[in-house]
Amino acid sequence: METLIYSKIVYIIGISRMLHKKKSGGDRLRNNQASDKWFILAVLSALISIVLSLYPVSAELNYTTGEAIYGVMTDGSTTNFLNLTFQFATCSSNDCSDASWSATYENATYTSLASLDNASYFQYRASFFTENQNYTPWLFNASISYTYLDTTFPLISYGMGTEENGANKSSSWIYINLSVTEENIANITYNLYNLTSLLNSTILALQSYLNFTNLSDGTYYYNATILDYAGNANSTDTRTITLDTTLPNITLMTPLNNTYSNNTAKNLTLNITDNTALKNYTFYIYNESGIENMTSGELSGTTSTIGIVFDLLEGIKSWFALVFDWSGNLYTSQNYTLTIDTTLPQINFTAPTPPNNSGASGSFVVNLTITETNFANLSYNWNSTIINFNSSNESLTDLGSGSWIFTYTQSDLAVGQSYTYNITVTDSAGNSNATETRTVNGNVVPLFSSVLQDINATDDLDPGINITITLNITDTDSNFDTAILQWKNSTGVFGENNITMLNITEKSLSTILNATLPLPSYESNITYRIFANDTAQGSNYSSNYTIQSFWDCTWTATSSLGQVAGWDQTKHAGNLTINNTGDAQYTNASCSLDFRLTYDLTEGRVYFDSSYYKPSNVYTVAAKANTTININTTFLNEVKEDSLLITITELGGISSSSIQNTSATLVSTTGGPYLYQTIESTPSSLYLTSQNFSLEAYIRNIVGNGSDINTAHNVSFNWSLPSGFLVKDGNASQFYENINDSSLTHNYLNISLNSTNLPSLSPGTYNITLYAQGYNSSGSLIEHAGNQTILTQSAIILLSCYNISDGIYVTACGSLDGDYVAPQASSSSSSSSGGGGGGGSPAEINIENIESSAAFEFVRGDKQSFNLEIENTHKVPLNNITLKVSGINSEYIEIYPKSISHLAPLSSVNVSIRISAPAYFNQGNYTLIFDIEGILFVNNLTTTVIKEKKITTLHILEFSKKEAEAMLEDSREIIKSLLVNNITSKELDRQLENAEKAYNKLDFISLKKSYDLINSIKSKSLESMRIISELKAGIEKSERNGISVIETKQILYLAEIAFSRGDFDLSLERLKEARLTYALEVKGEFNLISTIKNNPVPTASTLLAAVFLSLSSAILIRLQLYKKKLRFLQEEEKLLLELMKVVQRECFEKSRMSMEEYDEAMSQYELKLSKTIEERINVESKIANILKVKGKKKALHMEKERLVSLIKKVQDDYLNKGRLETRIYEKMIRSYSMRLTEIEENLTLIDMEETLQSGKFIHKILRQLRLKK
Repeated sequence: METLIYSKIVYIIGISRMLHKKKSGGDRLRNNQASDKWFILAVLSALISIVLSLYPVSAELNYTTGEAIYGVMTDGSTTNFLNLTFQFATCSSNDCSDASWSATYENATYTSLASLDNASYFQYRASFFTENQNYTPWLFNASISYTYLDTTFPLISYGMGTEENGANKSSSWIYINLSVTEENIANITYNLYNLTSLLNSTILALQSYLNFTNLSDGTYYYNATILDYAGNANSTDTRTITLDTTLPNITLMTPLNNTYSNNTAKNLTLNITDNTALKNYTFYIYNESGIENMTSGELSGTTSTIGIVFDLLEGIKSWFALVFDWSGNLYTSQNYTLTIDTTLPQINFTAPTPPNNSGASGSFVVNLTITETNFANLSYNWNSTIINFNSSNESLTDLGSGSWIFTYTQSDLAVGQSYTYNITVTDSAGNSNATETRTVNGNVVPLFSSVLQDINATDDLDPGINITITLNITDTDSNFDTAILQWKNSTGVFGENNITMLNITEKSLSTILNATLPLPSYESNITYRIFANDTAQGSNYSSNYTIQSFWDCTWTATSSLGQVAGWDQTKHAGNLTINNTGDAQYTNASCSLDFRLTYDLTEGRVYFDSSYYKPSNVYTVAAKANTTININTTFLNEVKEDSLLITITELGGISSSSIQNTSATLVSTTGGPYLYQTIESTPSSLYLTSQNFSLEAYIRNIVGNGSDINTAHNVSFNWSLPSGFLVKDGNASQFYENINDSSLTHNYLNISLNSTNLPSLSPGTYNITLYAQGYNSSGSLIEHAGNQTILTQSAIILLSCYNISDGIYVTACGSLDGDYVAPQASSSSSSSSGGGGGGGSPAEINIENIESSAAFEFVRGDKQSFNLEIENTHKVPLNNITLKVSGINSEYIEIYPKSISHLAPLSSVNVSIRISAPAYFNQGNYTLIFDIEGILFVNNLTTTVIKEKKITTLHILEFSKKEAEAMLEDSREIIKSLLVNNITSKELDRQLENAEKAYNKLDFISLKKSYDLINSIKSKSLESMRIISELKAGIEKSERNGISVIETKQILYLAEIAFSRGDFDLSLERLKEARLTYALEVKGEFNLISTIKNNPVPTASTLLAAVFLSLSSAILIRLQLYKKKLRFLQEEEKLLLELMKVVQRECFEKSRMSMEEYDEAMSQYELKLSKTIEERINVESKIANILKVKGKKKALHMEKERLVSLIKKVQDDYLNKGRLETRIYEKMIRSYSMRLTEIEENLTLIDMEETLQSGKFIHKILRQLRLKK
C-alpha cells in the first residue's frame, strides 16, 4: 500500500451576498469563495460526500490504487437549482505541479473519472452554482466527510524476544513482541490463558509488545489479534510456555565429606532432582594445584542418580557438582573433601631413645618423629602390651606441616631384665607403618662424662713424652667395674696396647680415673679410646681421640706493645719477645730460626736494640729458646698519634708461619693527660631474632702516673646506640671523676633483641659509636692529636631478616620474616544458584607479596642485556604474569616479553632485559625494581594474586673482574718484590689498601689509578736504585783518580734522603741532576799526579805526548763542556718554569694544594731558578769569551752589551708578548741586573786603575780593592 495526496477545490457562487465560512464538522463556504486543501491519506478506498444543508447536494468518490476513480455528484433538492461540477487530476509529485485537470463533469453520474495507474497522488475539485436569479439568496452549509473502505487484512507475527512455542523459562513474566504490517491499525488484543481459563486480555492501540508480569510458576498460553479501521482482523498462533523459578537440587552421597582413602579409584555418587525437567550436570574435582577432572552429562526427567568412578591422584580433593534444568535454573552443590593418601607414615626413633640392645636404669624416654599429614593414631607395643594414643593425647605434639613428635617415658625397668618395644603409626586413610623392634636392658652401661688430657698444645705434643688422661665416668646404676685405656699408632689396631686406668675417687654414680699414656719415641698419629664395663655385663667404648705426636717448628712473638707516649724524644716503648717453641729434633735446621724485623714508619722512628735501620739485623733463635728485643721509639715535636706495625719475618721459611706482626700506638704529646679509647669487640652481623650480644671497649690515660698534672678529670666515656637497641646489662654512659694511672678502664654492655624492640627494627646497617672526653688539671678539655677534644670510634653491625619462625614478626622484613602471614582480601562474586547445600559461595582472593633480589655485573662495551629469572615456586600454574620496571635510568630498560600467559608449577623462565641506551650507564651501581604480578587459581573458590618485588642491582664495571684481580695481584707482587730490595713506602701500602677497597666496592677505575701509581713508584724506585749504584761507583772511581766531585756527592746525599723517606719522585729528579752534575764535573777533568801515581809507567810517555794536544784541545773541550752545561741549565730553567706553572694550577685551578704548600714549593723553585739563571749567565759569558784573545776590559764591555740585549729581550717577552709570569720576570731581571752591576763595578775599577797608574800607593790600594772584589 502507498500514500496518496489529494486536494479539493469547492467553488460556491452566490447571487447577492457572501456566506460566512464556518469550520464545524467540515468546511462551510460562502458564495463566490473557493478553497484548496491537501490531505495525506493511506492508500485505502475512500468515500467523499458533500452535503449542502437545507438543499442537499451530494458527491461520492471511490478510488483504489492502480485502478480507476469513480465519482458521482447529485443535487438532492427538488428544485435542482444547483449545477454541480467535478474535476480530477492524477500526478506523480506531491504538489501535483505536473498535473492537468480532467474534463469537467457536471451533475455526473457514478462513472469512471480517471485512471490511477502509476500515479502517486491525485487532486480533485468540485463547484456548485446557479444562474437562477429569482431565488432569494440561500444559506448553504457544505461539509465534507470521509469514509475509509479497506479490503486488505493486516499482517501479524511473533517478533524477536518472544519465547518459542513450548519454552521453559525461569522467570515470573512473559514477554510478547509482535511484527505488524498495517497502516491503519485500530488496536491489538493480547490474550493470556492458564490451563483452565483466560487470565488476561489487554487491548492496546498502536503498541506491538506487552509484558505480563508477577506470574506464578506454571504452564501458560498466549496469542494476539490485530484490527484495522476497516474492520479487517488477523491473529497469531497460540503458543505454550512453562514458567519455572524453582532450583533443582543435588545431594552428594558417597564418599561422605572428609573421607580418607588409600584407594585411588573412587566412585563419586550424587542424587539430582527437579520439579519440572532436568537438563544436564557437571562434576568438578579440584586438587591443591587446581582442577583435576571435569565431567559433564545429559539428564532427563525429574530425578536421577549419577555414579562415576574416577582414577584420582594422591592428595586432598575438593569435589562438587552443578546441574541445570530446562528453565535455565542452576544449582551448585556444597563442596565435599576427599583425601587420597597412599603414602605410609614416615617414622624414626630419635634421641634420647636408647639404641637397640642398650640399657636403661629404671626408666627411659621413647622419642619418635612422625611425618604424616593425615595422622590418625599410634600404637605402642611394650613387651606385647599395646597402648593406643590419638592425636589429642599429651604424649603427641603437633609441630605443624605434618610433623609430629611422640614422647613417652617407660618406667619400671628391672636390673638384669630385657624388654622389647616397637611403635605402629596409622593415618586416616588406613596406611600404617611400624618401627623395628628394639631391645632394652634394665641396666645402663657406663657413660663417659669427660675425657681430658693434661697436654693439648701441638707445640708440646712431642714423641717420648707422657700424657695423663683423666676420665670422669658415670653409671646411673652405680655398678661401674673397670676402665681400660687402649691406644694405637697409625698402622696399629686397638687391643695391642692396653692400660688399666686407676681410680682417683671411689666407685659410685660418678667415678674419676686416670692413666699415663707414654707417647712412643717415633713420630706418628697416636689414637686412643677407653673401654668401660659394669658388674651387670654392660660395656661401652668412648670416642676416638687422636694425638699428633710430631717434632714441630713453631714460634710466637709479642702481639702488642700497647700505647706509648712521649714528646720530641727517643724512649723505651717496650720489649718484643720472640719465643721459638719448636723442637731441636725437627729435621730442618733443628728448627734454628733467623728473624729480621722492619716497621712501617719513617726510618729513624723505631730502634731495635739501638739500631733504627730497617730491616733490622738478623736475630737467630734456637729451638726452645727465646730472645727479647728492646724497642725504643722516637716521638715527634707535634701532637700526633702514629699507628706502628712491626713485621717479624722468619727468613728461612723453616717454621709453619713466616710472618707475625706486633702493633703499637705512638702518641707524641707535650704533657698532661692524654686519653686513648678503642672498641675491643662488637658483632659484625646479626639476625633479627631474639638474642643478646656484647659490646666491649676500654679507655686509658696513657700518660697517667699518679701525678695531678697527668690526671684526667671528669672523663665521659659513652656508647651511642641506634634507636631500638635495649641495654640489658651495663651502662652506656660512664663518668669518672679522675683517671690518674695508665690502666685500662672498661665499659662493657649487654644488648638485648627481644619481642619488645624487634618488631620496630629494620634490616640494614647500624652504626655503634664510642665517645670520650675529659679535662686536664687546669679545667680545659684535653686536646688529642688533630686538635680533637672528643674521641670517637665507630663500628657497623649488619642486621638481616630471620627466615625461620621464632614467634616474633619484624614488620620491615615482610615476607622475608619466618613469621610472615600473607594478607587476605575478599572479592565478592555472584552466582545464579540458590537453595540449600551451600551453593553459590563468594570466591576468595588472596594476595601474596614476595620480595627477592638479584645482582648482575657488566663490563661497559661488553654486553648490553641479561636474563632475569622469573620463578614459580608454587604447586599450581602461575598465569597472566606481567612485568614492570622502575628505578634509576629505568626508562632505558626494555623487557622482552613484558607478559607471560602461563608458567608451569615449580618451574622458571628467563626474561630478557636489554639496556637500550648503554651510554647512560657509567661505572657504578644502579638499582632497578621489577614488579612481577601473576595469578594462581587454587580451586573454584580461591584465587591468589602473586606480587613479587625483585630488587636488582646492576654493577657496571669499567673492565672485567678478572682483569681487576690480575691488577690487584700484580700490585701485591710488586710490593713484595720491592720489599725484597728493602724498598718500603707508606704510599705503596696506602695505594694497595685503596686498590683492595676499590676491588671490594667494584670501583675498578679507582683500582686502575692505584695500580698505575704502584707501577710508577716501582719504576721510579728501581731506576733510583740503579742510578745511585752507578753514581757511587763513578764517584769512587773519580776520587781514586783525584777528580773532585763534591757537587755530585751533595746532590746524591739529598737524593738518598728523599729515597729513604719514600719520596721517589724527588729522589729520581735529584739523581738525574746528580748524574748530569757528575758528567760536568768529570768531563775533561784530568789529574796528572794521580794518573802518574796510579799508572806511573804507562802514563809517562802519554803525558809527554799529550802536552801539545792538551794545550790545543783544552779550550775546545772546555767549550764543549760549557755548551753542554748551558743546554742543561736551559733545560733546567724550562723545567723549573713548567713546575712552577704546575704548582700554580694545582693550587689555584684544582685546589689540591694549600697556600702554605704553594708558598713553600714556589719559594724552593724560585731560589733554584735564580741560581740557575745566574749560572747560565756566567756560562754564557765564558762561552762568549773562551776563544777570544783580548783584554779584560774589552771582554767586560762585550758581556755588558750582551746583558743589556738579554734584558731587552726579557722585557719584550713580558711586556709585549706576555710569555713570562710576573714573578719569573722579576727573578730574571734581578739576576741580569746583579751581573750587570758587577760588570760595571769592575769596569769602573779598571778605569780608575788606568787613571791613577802614576801613583803607586794608590795603585796598590786599588789592586787590594780589586782582589777583595
